[in-house]
Amino acid sequence: FSQPLIIKNKGYGIDTDNNLYNVTVLWDFTSNSPPSLPKEIFNDKNGNKVSLKDFDGKTLYVTFWATWCGPCLGVKPELEELKKQYEDNADIVFIDISLDSNVEFWKTYLSKNEHSGIQLITGNEAKTRSNYQFSGIPHHIIVDSKGNYKECQSPYFIDKELLINQDKLTEY
Repeated sequence: FSQPLIIKNKGYGIDTDNNLYNVTVLWDFTSNSPPSLPKEIFNDKNGNKVSLKDFDGKTLYVTFWATWCGPCLGVKPELEELKKQYEDNADIVFIDISLDSNVEFWKTYLSKNEHSGIQLITGNEAKTRSNYQFSGIPHHIIVDSKGNYKECQSPYFIDKELLINQDKLTEY
């Protein structure tokens, strides 16, 4: 298999950086290295632009979720407990990225429910799902200090050593 198998989904296209979006890559054996963070910009609740690349040199635990997703809300207490365990470690950053299409509903949810970590929202759910290669949520990734990422277990099952040991994270 020298070529990747790519399925074009509804809304398929190519962005300004020549990257495909709204596609599903079934296999791609052209690289054995883990994927690096895409060039995608998210918004915080004040409308500021944020890229995950802004956190270069840090270990990131990123959760993709939505306010309308029951399993996402169900995992929030365990996620908050994990965040609390590492709140004094400046090298670990927790980021929750909402896939909600209604920004005001997301902001209202955040104002009524206290969540630690950085809270962001995507402006294009389909592009985010395509960029990070996931369909179901909640979806969790862990990003090493070099910007490479892999899917990881939910906060219930994550090997917590991955968050504090860069060598183990690189092996993962």
